[in-house]
Amino acid sequence: MTTRPSRAAGHAAALLVLLAVSACGIAAERSPTRLPDAGLPSTSGSTTTSVQPPVDSLDIYLVRDGRLVDRTRTAKHQSVEDAVTTLLDGPSSGDDAAGLRSAIAEGTRLLGASTHEGVAAINLSQEFAGVSGDEQVLAVAQLVYTVTSVPGISSVNVAVEGHDIEVPGGDGSLLNRPATRSDYAALVA
Repeated sequence: MTTRPSRAAGHAAALLVLLAVSACGIAAERSPTRLPDAGLPSTSGSTTTSVQPPVDSLDIYLVRDGRLVDRTRTAKHQSVEDAVTTLLDGPSSGDDAAGLRSAIAEGTRLLGASTHEGVAAINLSQEFAGVSGDEQVLAVAQLVYTVTSVPGISSVNVAVEGHDIEVPGGDGSLLNRPATRSDYAALVA
């Protein structure tokens, strides 16, 4: 004759397992948790998994009704180069639908960028100089606000084809120093 464990014995065993797990210092979870993929190859032999690069967000500044408007974009890195390149890509179709545009001349390319003690030096192609007046002020303001959204950058020097240029401040006066956000604060929506 076989004996079945009593219900009390089953509850006691469950309690012992619960106490053992609790003593390990691992908190119990109410629902299953998916563990991050460690980038290990699949054991099924037919598929493999690769590690994806981290994705950061960047703030770029576009123009609507003569004012700067902040837009968030995804990028591989929060770098000056990525920020300028993303800005030069121009408005997305969603931005166009929202009435946003860029004052930066189409075709402007980033030729180089460097940073030193919080100052970014941006070298752009000749197309950047293709706008004037209020559009030039907005174009420089877009560049300054976008670049200074990168952590650690507080001001911007602009060069065209390797030649440093004086840029207009928000009031139209030429700046003979690195441009900062405060130079264009009146243009932010």
